[in-house]
Order: sequence, then C-alpha cells, then structure tokens
Amino acid sequence: VAVDAARRYGKHFVFASSSSVYGRNTTNPKNEMMWVSPLSPYASSKLAAESLVGAFSESYGMGVLAFRFFNVFGPLQPADHVYAAVIPLFLDAAMAGRPLTVFGDGLQSRDFTYVDTVCETITRAIVEKTTCETPVNLAFGQPLTILEVADHVSELLGTSVDIQHESPRTGDIRHSDADSSLLYDLFPGTKPTPFLEGLQTTIDWLRGYKPRWLSLAAARRMGILAVGGIAALFVGLDAAVAVKAKSSGPVLLRQTRAGLNADHFECSK
Repeated sequence: VAVDAARRYGKHFVFASSSSVYGRNTTNPKNEMMWVSPLSPYASSKLAAESLVGAFSESYGMGVLAFRFFNVFGPLQPADHVYAAVIPLFLDAAMAGRPLTVFGDGLQSRDFTYVDTVCETITRAIVEKTTCETPVNLAFGQPLTILEVADHVSELLGTSVDIQHESPRTGDIRHSDADSSLLYDLFPGTKPTPFLEGLQTTIDWLRGYKPRWLSLAAARRMGILAVGGIAALFVGLDAAVAVKAKSSGPVLLRQTRAGLNADHFECSK
C-alpha cells in the first residue's frame, strides 16, 4: 500500500529489504546479481516486496531503491522481544550477569552495520533521489562470527561472560558477507562506522538509558516503530518516514497534518 501511495503522489520510494533473501546461496561475499532462495517466511516476504517495488518502477516509471540490510545494530535496539537481534541480546545478558545464548557452534558470521551509517545512507538516497534497477546491499563486507561478537562484548564491558550453546535455529543462514561494490558506486565517499566504535556507543547508551526500553514498548502500542535507531511512523496504511533517532533517548514521531500531503514530520522525545 505504501508504494502505491508513493506512486499516486509522485514520490521517490525507498524500501528496506534484508540480506536474508540470499538464503540457501552459500557463496560469499553476496552480490546483488546472485540467485536468491529464502529460508524463512520473513525472508520470503522481503523478496516478494522487492519484486513488487521493482514492478511498480517498471510499470509506472517510479524512482525506487531497495536496500538489503545486513544485521543493523545500535542504540534504541530492544532486547525484549522474540525477534531481538544478537547484539542487544548479548549486551542485555552480559550487563545482567547472565550467560550469552549462542545457537549452534557460534562460528556463523554476520556483516554487522552500525545504525548511523545506515541512516546516513538512507538519508542520502532520499535527498539525492537515488534509484537502482536492482536491490542494493547496505553493508561493507566486514563479517564477524557470533563468538567474536561475544568476545568484543566481554572486552568492552570489562567483564568475563559465560556462553550457553543451544541447538541451531531453523532457517538461520551460516554466513552473511556483503559485496559492497554497488553501494560504493551509488554513494561514493560512504564510510562505515568501525564495529568496535559502534558497539561502544551502543553500550554507553544502554548504560545511561536502559529504563527507557519501556517507552519503546509504549511507542509500539501507539503505532510507532522504533528499532535500531531508525524510527518510522505508519499513519494508517498511507505512508511512512524513516529518520535517525537521537542517541539521547527514544524519538517519537507524529504527523504534522493529516494525509499524504504532509511534507514533514515533527519529532519529540
């Protein structure tokens, strides 16, 4: 519905897809011209949405861009739901003195991308009205294993951590490593935030603002989604906007006036 709203109002459309669409394809690094074979309903839905966005572009001449996100992390990313990502889960457990749960042997790898870099790239895509006929990987080919992430969490927190291994999860891919050539072609000068820098910033935020997880849950009940430093407000089924959430706490969004004719949103804590 959102892409059709963009079509009706002549707007450029940016879609958030996922590296999970590569699925069974074990070749690394992943480039956008590879075959895809999703392993989960979530990944299948992302691939279907990519096809829909591409079809709108071909049929109506819309300017579109689909990003494939690779394990985005950073402040505002909650650890209190069933689909929580590994970094907030590790930090939440380590800071509470609980063991870190690792599914499988922990040697599976992911291409972690700090949220500031993601937001900056999305902002450039919107401002520059960047388009591409294919989806674009939004990651930088710097994978880490899950055990390496656990080691970095222990190092930066200055505490030892226990690892609790559990059975591998159905549908999990073994390795995820992005080929970022197309990303650099479209957004020259893009520089990823180093992993340890992003992790330290996330730890600093979590130490100061952990009680505010509750306000994120409340925000969801109000129809506001705030995950990984990206906040999006869905007004009915009409439209959505993505912005960088300030590191000083959750940012709540409200539309300034009804309907899709609104050109901007107001932000408040």
